[in-house]
Amino acid sequence: MSFRLATAHPERIRALIVQNGSAYQEGLSEATEPLQAYWRDREANGEPMRDLLRIDLTRFQYTEGVRDVVRLSPHSWTLNQRFLDLPGREQATLDLLYNFRTNVQPCWSSQRSAWAAPWSGGKTGYRAASMIASPTMRVSRLKQRRP
Repeated sequence: MSFRLATAHPERIRALIVQNGSAYQEGLSEATEPLQAYWRDREANGEPMRDLLRIDLTRFQYTEGVRDVVRLSPHSWTLNQRFLDLPGREQATLDLLYNFRTNVQPCWSSQRSAWAAPWSGGKTGYRAASMIASPTMRVSRLKQRRP
């Protein structure tokens, strides 16, 4: 929502604080290629996207970057998956993922407001080098406090 407001009325925005999200094309890594293919052709790439809604990827989202996975409770991802598996949720999630394409801008350049981007450096969907897409962006690398 804040990206849409900032785009519509940049003169009203003094700063944006962004966490765990990429709002510009250059910020997406190769790991998001299945999602980008889905945006280009929803019908042809629907099945691969359905595969991403299974337990393996849900577990990965909780365990990626964790030094000692055995310290994590599997209840986290199994409960998350339980809700993803409810009737109607798969299609709703696919619709949401498809709609995300409308949030990705070609680039957030220097004409935009100041940015503060907390970043842990652990998410595969975003590129570290492309986090500095604007001279007005300040990226703060956060020390992970994960097990």
